[in-house]
Amino acid sequence: MEQIASLTPHQKAEAAKIATELERRQYQERLRYFKPIRATDPNPNFPDYPCNDQYGFLMSPAKVRAAFGGNRSCKTESGAVDTAWFCMGIHPVRSQHRKPPVYGRVCAPKYEKNCKGVILKKYKQLIPHCDLYGGSWLSAWSEGSKTLTFANGSQITFLSGEMDINTYGGDELDFFWIDEHLQENKFLENMARIVDRNGYGLLTMTFEEGQTWELDFIQNPPEIHGVPMTVDYWTYTIFGNPYLSKEGVETFEASLKDPMLRRAKLLGEAVALGGSVIPQWNPAVSIVPDRKLHANAVRIFMIDCHPKVPAAAMWAAWEPDDIFEYKLVVYRTIKKLLTVPEWKKIIMNESAGERIEYWYGDETEGESEVVSMRGTKSILAQFKDMPNPFDIIQVKKPKGSYYGGIFKLRDWFLVDPANQKSRIEIFESCKFKPEYINGKPAYCLPDELDRFKFKKEQSADEETLREKVAKVNDHLIDDLRYIVYMGPLIQETGGGSQIVLPKGRRHNKYTGMTG
Repeated sequence: MEQIASLTPHQKAEAAKIATELERRQYQERLRYFKPIRATDPNPNFPDYPCNDQYGFLMSPAKVRAAFGGNRSCKTESGAVDTAWFCMGIHPVRSQHRKPPVYGRVCAPKYEKNCKGVILKKYKQLIPHCDLYGGSWLSAWSEGSKTLTFANGSQITFLSGEMDINTYGGDELDFFWIDEHLQENKFLENMARIVDRNGYGLLTMTFEEGQTWELDFIQNPPEIHGVPMTVDYWTYTIFGNPYLSKEGVETFEASLKDPMLRRAKLLGEAVALGGSVIPQWNPAVSIVPDRKLHANAVRIFMIDCHPKVPAAAMWAAWEPDDIFEYKLVVYRTIKKLLTVPEWKKIIMNESAGERIEYWYGDETEGESEVVSMRGTKSILAQFKDMPNPFDIIQVKKPKGSYYGGIFKLRDWFLVDPANQKSRIEIFESCKFKPEYINGKPAYCLPDELDRFKFKKEQSADEETLREKVAKVNDHLIDDLRYIVYMGPLIQETGGGSQIVLPKGRRHNKYTGMTG
């Protein structure tokens, strides 16, 4: 105080100006003082939770990095710091390989709420004015083009999930950053934009929509020339932010009543918010080692046909059973995007030597066995039109068959408490790592069943069941549902009951067996 008192009025005015500028910089140019949180930093408010590892996220050289976090867990700040450093040319990792100017894109679900309401505010708090074009936000930001320009020529353009998919094309980018859940097709467009410049991608989000495509991507990254893409991710918790008050966090925690939503918003977990459509499904019981089928098994082939996405083929058999009288065994599944001739070849090769009694198929909704909604021959009609006709019968789908099939699956997956078995068995070979086809994972049957959930905002109203189910690439489940819904015929004989076929044709000519 004595030193201040000894200053002249002019010196006091200059000192006050400097103090005001330093205070402004602490709130508006925080990159000058930013120090990333490390997982090893002490956490004064929640010592049982390690600090969120901003340092690891920022320093990772991975092609795609993701921070999945609860609310107020520093995940958005991590993305803002990473991209601002890169644009300014001071990123400790990426600026070593690419110097400014660099060109990037920031995407979020809503422009007003997310882009302007959160991310642009974050940039305003972080970026020094001297690093902005013209030395100020007013000159650096263009609302018309939704672009932020830096003094060195680097640019960031903002897009939202509300915009048409066509707006995501065209540009060559050095990076993209998606903050919160965005449509998968727009993510894939962003991935295509970084190819030419060998750029990178960032994902930061809270799993408020449940187990969305982002979880699939980081758990099953696509392969490039047979080598998985380098994808790295971190989970941030609200308790891992050492700058939040304990009282504030506890108040927010108390406001969340749904236990699953609490895990998503507090811990950043990818929880299944919607609930399982078939909660009776128990992989520990229903998945069994591959074995020989019963000598009296009745085999069925089923294919769910799709022209633009992978079709799902299933080989199953009705078997006599000591516990349930009869059960269903799924012994082979394939999911591929193939032409009809390619499918015919693979089906015949896989079925060679097997006595398959019935061959079923289902067309995309809106198609018939003859003409598709595109005005061309349907897939089933193409099978019949080939040399050596391949006659796959369209399954019958009476009104109510969708939820009727779901009810049967629930009943058949129910575990018998005395024997710890269910009436559906799935061979272990039917569980396989998803193959990425056109950028999307083609799941195996067990994975489809795991992901078969109700939409989070809706309840399991059986009258409108189809509309309540979140569609998640469930074509093998469709195969299984059709087979179970049609069911076998059981014929009583003098020696008991046996499985018989419905009246109709046998198509064993395709497999070299006789009916």
